[in-house]
Amino acid sequence: MADLGPVLKKAGLSMTAEEYIARRDSVSTLVSSGLWQTYLAVGSMQKGDYIIVNEAKAADVDEWVAYEKKAWQPIAEQLVKEGLTRGWFVNVMQLPQRGSENRINGVTVDVYPSWDALNKSMIDPEFVTRWQKIHPDMEIGTTFEHYDKLRNNLTANLFRVDDMISAK
Repeated sequence: MADLGPVLKKAGLSMTAEEYIARRDSVSTLVSSGLWQTYLAVGSMQKGDYIIVNEAKAADVDEWVAYEKKAWQPIAEQLVKEGLTRGWFVNVMQLPQRGSENRINGVTVDVYPSWDALNKSMIDPEFVTRWQKIHPDMEIGTTFEHYDKLRNNLTANLFRVDDMISAK
């Protein structure tokens, strides 16, 4: 909690860490807490970006991550190269390790540099062509069928990155 004081001051808040925590707790309820690890990363994320966090529940996390790496990472790399997205990440829950009790155990994060880029991605006329160029050996329908067996895609949540903390 001692580290929180300087952060609050830097953020322009004139309250102590104790006051901040008391205020936070009076207006919110912590639903869950977890420790996540990034397994795959393409590109970056910046203040002002829009992100879609896709929650997933995978029966075999390692198999799901391997398939994300094989099928989606090359697509994500191309989208970043073309400037259509800024980044893509695969994160896996490390704690708590309750196995099947966890509602989700993985997320993918799609990062868009603007609202326009996000909207354009929803109607990408080049998607199939791009897929065939990158994966000439992977038929798109069969690939999606296999992908759907690896995980349940539970929700997709849209956020705008108003602020962030990152390592220098």
